[in-house]
Amino acid sequence: MILRRVIEHVKAQNWTAVALDFVIVVVGVFIGIQVSNWNDGRRVEALEQSYLTRLADDLNDNIARFNAEIEFSSASRDHLTGFLEALKDPATSDADLVRHTINYLNDGVFYSKLQTTETTFNDLQSTGNLDTIRDKKLREALVELHARYARSQESVQITLDWALPADSQFYMQVDAFRFDQKTAAFFSQKSIAETAQYIRTKQDILTRHAALHFWLKDRALELLQDANDQTKTVRDQIEGSL
Repeated sequence: MILRRVIEHVKAQNWTAVALDFVIVVVGVFIGIQVSNWNDGRRVEALEQSYLTRLADDLNDNIARFNAEIEFSSASRDHLTGFLEALKDPATSDADLVRHTINYLNDGVFYSKLQTTETTFNDLQSTGNLDTIRDKKLREALVELHARYARSQESVQITLDWALPADSQFYMQVDAFRFDQKTAAFFSQKSIAETAQYIRTKQDILTRHAALHFWLKDRALELLQDANDQTKTVRDQIEGSL
């Protein structure tokens, strides 16, 4: 339509009309480009907001995991402390010593975990969309946070690989399953006094084993608390960008 009008105006040598048609075309193209750029910007912004929301959800999930594991590991460490103090104190009654031993062998020897949800961050990296997060400081914080996760998980795995053989040897040397409610029935029944005496005869190996797990718990709690603090910091950065 515009082309036909331009041709007519040229034939008529109406140069003013030709110039006006040219301006209309240029302005139309410019507006079209601007609208397209605006739409692209809106799509990029919407994609960024979607990623930020998903990242915040992942980090909140991690914080919940860390808090639960910190609570569990702290309680488990308290059982170890209670046993070590009861074993060391000559005034501890037989019944209390048996009770602390049961708590230690049932609830004090579980290995702490450092599990994380990283689905959205892995998606950003694998698709090359990490630059969708326009805030450079936030991108760097996310990369560092997930690198910290990896280092902490590797540290937990190293200590686990180191401690498991000691655990296996311990269970071969001590009737630990006698104190587990699920397996206690397989053993001959002993009185509280006999059980307490057995514990005292195994004092050295029990102390070493409990101390090992106390150290493992203490180290795991340091890593968990650090991961939790850093995750909260990055989560707050994300929420500030939403």
